[in-house]
Amino acid sequence: RETVEVATLCADGSEIRAEHLFSGASTEEGSSGLDLRRLLRRSRLFRGGPLALLRGIVLVSFFGVIILCLTAGSTPTGTMANLFIWGFWEPVVFGLFLLAGSVWCTVCPLSTAGRWSQRLASLRLTPPAWLKRYGVWLATIGFFAIIALEIVFHMGQNPRASGLLLSGLVLASMAFCGVYSREVWCRYVCPLGALASGLAPAAPLEVSARPGLCSSSCTTHDCYKGSSSVPGCSVFHHPLNAAESHQCKLCFDCFKTCPHESTRVLLRPPVVGLWRLSAASAGLAPFAVAVFFLTLVLLAAKNFPWLAEAPILIVAGLGAIGVGALLHRVLPSMLFPSSNSAAESRANPGVAVQVAFALLVLGWGPLMAYQIANIPTVASLRFAAAAGSFWAPVLPAGGLSLEVLIQVLMVLLAAGLAVIAFGGIVFLAERRRISLSRQGWAGLLVLCVLYVWAALLVLL
Repeated sequence: RETVEVATLCADGSEIRAEHLFSGASTEEGSSGLDLRRLLRRSRLFRGGPLALLRGIVLVSFFGVIILCLTAGSTPTGTMANLFIWGFWEPVVFGLFLLAGSVWCTVCPLSTAGRWSQRLASLRLTPPAWLKRYGVWLATIGFFAIIALEIVFHMGQNPRASGLLLSGLVLASMAFCGVYSREVWCRYVCPLGALASGLAPAAPLEVSARPGLCSSSCTTHDCYKGSSSVPGCSVFHHPLNAAESHQCKLCFDCFKTCPHESTRVLLRPPVVGLWRLSAASAGLAPFAVAVFFLTLVLLAAKNFPWLAEAPILIVAGLGAIGVGALLHRVLPSMLFPSSNSAAESRANPGVAVQVAFALLVLGWGPLMAYQIANIPTVASLRFAAAAGSFWAPVLPAGGLSLEVLIQVLMVLLAAGLAVIAFGGIVFLAERRRISLSRQGWAGLLVLCVLYVWAALLVLL
């Protein structure tokens, strides 16, 4: 009854759809961590105007970079604009997804452009069922397509190709906002949005709510549905559903609409949010496992020119996605004993989801190693040891490249976080008396060790 009553309040018409159902939210304890809301309340940034101004500045700057890439071409101005895209913007954004959460989505120019175009004209159709079901695969293919195009067309040295790619992403976001209600592109299709959502559970920053307060005191649910002055959640997320908080894009609109101050910004230890994932997050698991394999292929293509050839790269990339899809299908049967794997996987689907997201954390290492190679001048810097010093026998004769050192550290950082994630998953499963397959987990451990070894082998 409570679920239906909340759904009727959240529905934007006479029909209750899947995105309006938040079952069992009142029994959840919610997230824990250091609540930063009191600090942020003193800041004007989250009160509407300043944040909107910041989004506008980012959008204008983004369009300016695109225009320079398209018009200035290989001139020094166009080269600098292109260098900003691949040598600064992309590495920083990908790094922030794990180290700080979906903060880029807060000011993303694709989202801002879509919102503004939607205000001008939009059909505001309901997102279809097929898009909700297969959007994760569109995001996976889109993620591969973006980086593959970057490699094949050498966008790091081709400003016009970069401008065309970014223009296409902006137009895609605007097209989806012109057809569907809210921001369907960000919620179901955006490759960067999917990566942000996949890494957000392991990030230390989270926007969540107090489920008990929401279910007992709220009668309007303006944070989801919106009010006369502030729109509802653009990505169909309700802070009441704390288990899916990683879907939040940190737009902070719910801060302004919630009359009970239920929403909070929490600072928590890394990886902790990953252990709270449940079956509700299973829809993004295929993306997580596919990208886990895909990032290793992309890193190898950066270091082996023959793999960067378009036909070979396409076959290798699609093969990695296929292997990821296969592992996603067999993951539940791997994790539980064969005698009761079906029963266990049905009773504890959250374990398989947590493992899938932990694999994405491990895949972040090679992905960042790939991005570090795009930063200029890093490869030209080297650590060299003076003759007869302590480091002389340790470092190579020609010195150690700073680029390789940072890349190795990224892979090892991701591996360390993945070890913590897997350890917590096993510990909590045993504490809940969930039977686990020793052979399956041993096989998963071997896969992860080989994965890290392969990434280091490519780099060294």
